Amino acid sequence: MPPIVRCAAVLFLAPGLHAPAAAQALTNQDDCANSGVDVRAGNGVYGFDTIAATTGTEGQSEGICVAFGTSGIESDIWFTYVATVDGVATLNTCNTSGSLGDTKLAVYPASGGACPVTGTAIACSDDECGLLGAIDFSIQAGESFVVQLGSFPGAGAGTGQIEVFEQSPRTPELRAHYKLDETAGTTAADSSGQGNPGTYAGGYTLGQPGADAGTNTSVGFNGSDARAAVPTSPALDDLRSDLTIAAWVRPAGYSGLQRIFANSFGWGFGLSGDKAHYSMAGLDYTSGATIPLDVWTHLAVVVDAANDAMFYVDGASAGTIVHGAMSNDPAPTWFVGTATTGGGEFWDGRLDDVQVYAGALTDADVLSLFQDPGSIIVVGGPIGSPYCSPAFPNSTGVPAEIRATGSDVITANEVTLTATNMPPGQFGYFLVGETQGVFNPPGSSGLLCLIGNIGRYNQLVNIIQGPTGSIDVDLGAIPVNPPQAVMSGETWNFQCWFRDNVPQLTSNFTDGVAIVFQ
Repeated sequence: MPPIVRCAAVLFLAPGLHAPAAAQALTNQDDCANSGVDVRAGNGVYGFDTIAATTGTEGQSEGICVAFGTSGIESDIWFTYVATVDGVATLNTCNTSGSLGDTKLAVYPASGGACPVTGTAIACSDDECGLLGAIDFSIQAGESFVVQLGSFPGAGAGTGQIEVFEQSPRTPELRAHYKLDETAGTTAADSSGQGNPGTYAGGYTLGQPGADAGTNTSVGFNGSDARAAVPTSPALDDLRSDLTIAAWVRPAGYSGLQRIFANSFGWGFGLSGDKAHYSMAGLDYTSGATIPLDVWTHLAVVVDAANDAMFYVDGASAGTIVHGAMSNDPAPTWFVGTATTGGGEFWDGRLDDVQVYAGALTDADVLSLFQDPGSIIVVGGPIGSPYCSPAFPNSTGVPAEIRATGSDVITANEVTLTATNMPPGQFGYFLVGETQGVFNPPGSSGLLCLIGNIGRYNQLVNIIQGPTGSIDVDLGAIPVNPPQAVMSGETWNFQCWFRDNVPQLTSNFTDGVAIVFQ
């Protein structure tokens, strides 16, 4: 994979961006020795006023604050921020609606209410979005910081807003998945299980050839009014940073901005001319890689908790933009194929398999999406509920256990069964059924916790060996008689049988795990 390189960032204050209303105002402490008077904890949006502020000697010679030949921060005010989570904090003036148009920020470790010592600044920001500042830095819950907020030397004083936003890195979770496999109707189905369907409108064409057999069909967008509108939802609306978007694209022409998935107040991903493009909070980021016309290409952007944006083209890194800003609060509607119904930015060409994740996918995850078209990334957390627990102890002296990881969403088809604490060297296989029960089979030292139509994963490829073994379950072919596909709302129960010797030859079982699928 090519090394990550920094791409050029084109920065602008986008017209019409949503600025969150200030919940309350800072007390505008002019003296850093009084920073402890104004303490703010956790997330918040605060109005500020530097018109009466003076420029002290503190915080004026930080090496990391040098920008355009000066390290100064004029007409500065001070406050204390206390973190409430472990992760990354973003202090953002990009959405200001006041009169101060050129902000500059610095953050220092708190020092018991005293002014910061020269040379101790943790981070500094100038011109992250236009002439306004946004800054991010690592935090731990309970940690305190002193914040210096002012203007670039010579820019004068004024009013504005600063937003404090905390983000703990998230385990990746699929929040929306538009396979775009429809051949009729006006609904763009969401296969993520999160309930975010869209409605097609304008000049769209369903049932077009897709990027690969694994992605099935695609949808054509005419570049002038075609789109799928997705109503706002909690699953999408908290994606302001620490997120991933991926899609197969086949552009038919280059016409300024074209959106794959976007929100007019939040963020958007697509093309700017022939380059991959991502925008957030008034920042316009463009990758250096050229995206060809009339050829299927896999595009992705990963925005981590520190607001660094990483582009990928066909699974390979295509550049990184560092120290961006989180996006604004979103407008009521998201779109596939545009950012808004009235402002252009319509996609011209075909789109296929649009995926939106909370959390930052890894390089290997993005490469997997490219190499296995139509697949999704599921980071295996535990699923299902144990039952019939604990099992009877086996020859190791402890009960064997079964656990399931992956996703209970059927369309994900990502379930892994793992049996642990089995006797070393003894073979076993997993069982499945819809009905729970308790039965002690003749000659066994354990309890079978399934009754009725029981399926067995006893093909050679699925045989496991103690002390630990795992298999992946195909939800489209549960091996009962006859084989069945799992349906939404059904509960399936799993258990593992294994051979044992205590010292006579016998068998035993793990406990069971029940999974309700959706």
